[in-house]
Amino acid sequence: MYHKKNINVFILNNKNKYELSGMYVEGDKISASMFPELKIDITEVFK
Repeated sequence: MYHKKNINVFILNNKNKYELSGMYVEGDKISASMFPELKIDITEVFK
């Protein structure tokens, strides 16, 4: 399934390489590992 509005989240691993940690589309909510209480609604990002 293809979504035009999506966000891919990458993290820097212990080998100094970025790796995909999550793929999100409209309607999803993202929480950051550093701030787990923070929830970001992807729908709001693309308004």
